[in-house]
Amino acid sequence: MFNFFLLASAFSGIQFTTENIKEALLCSVAGMVGIFIVVGIIILSVSILNKAGTGKKKDDK
Repeated sequence: MFNFFLLASAFSGIQFTTENIKEALLCSVAGMVGIFIVVGIIILSVSILNKAGTGKKKDDK
């Protein structure tokens, strides 16, 4: 698998180096945390709206 990346980088002019792996991982973790926070806010708001909208309905009979 690693040889595939070296071969692909040779054709595209991109060199595979491990200099910035720490910064890339920190950026990826920050992005994933942001995604989980946004999804959590959406789930929380939907559950609050569901609880607010489940009152007794009047029958028109």
